Amino acid sequence: MKFDHATLIAGLPSGLSYALATTFLMAAINVLGGEELVKTVAPTPANLLSNPGFEMMNESGKLDGWSITDSVTVDSAVNHTGKQALRIVAVERDWNKNNVHCAVKGIEPNTEYQVSFFAKVGAGTGHTVLSCFNFGDGEGKLIGGGSVNYAQSREKNFDWRRFSGIVKAPSKTVSTSLHLYMSGNVGTTWYDDVVVCENELRRVAVKLGKEIDGGRIAISGTAPTGVRPEIKVMMPELGQVIQLGDAVLKRQEDHGYHMEFTLTTTTDELVFEYDPRTGMEITRIDIFAPTK
Repeated sequence: MKFDHATLIAGLPSGLSYALATTFLMAAINVLGGEELVKTVAPTPANLLSNPGFEMMNESGKLDGWSITDSVTVDSAVNHTGKQALRIVAVERDWNKNNVHCAVKGIEPNTEYQVSFFAKVGAGTGHTVLSCFNFGDGEGKLIGGGSVNYAQSREKNFDWRRFSGIVKAPSKTVSTSLHLYMSGNVGTTWYDDVVVCENELRRVAVKLGKEIDGGRIAISGTAPTGVRPEIKVMMPELGQVIQLGDAVLKRQEDHGYHMEFTLTTTTDELVFEYDPRTGMEITRIDIFAPTK
């Protein structure tokens, strides 16, 4: 197996292609054109939150599953996905007045979890966008926690960005709560698409339905500043693995990255593996079969 730099997707000749598109991890496949292929997707790790996108309201018209302070409202005019997002308008530098929290069920002791969310920051004096876990024991005592998503965003008016962090539940954990809040500054911040899931390697399996040789593959996603994305591409039937890194990294900017390479081994199945513990995610994979 070998690979080289492909031309940009916009310049590719017409041909067979398909895309895997998600808001967090691979959840669906959209056919962009040409012959539709047989395809499968690896299971998505379960999100332990019942209302992660702030879409559900209870019978009283309040946000379902979340406890909010007076500075927090649901915004139906601004959102990352879905119909609404959570908005915090902080007029005082007091995190107790500028937060929202919920109980998280299913947390196991001595287990690592990843939390991620999308945030959008409006005008203000600069913001510290945070999430925090509180772990309790069977007697209701706080036994651990702390902030895991620091976004020292002195910038103003930046659009939606994904933030993520890793936390490990203490050995005596019985109850867990997750807090989203602003700290130390005033202004407006929106939150959406919060995910809490067990921290583990992620795999996306793609069954092509036909053997291809010379197909071009483009991968895009998100990665924190300073994190170089690394992805393994495996071909189970051939027992071959390649490691994608800087050699095929076309660009990395504004918390995102884009990779491209050419497949020169005949195969009909690919498995993409990456480690979300670094903070990176895959948000799109395009595979273009060679044209005749």
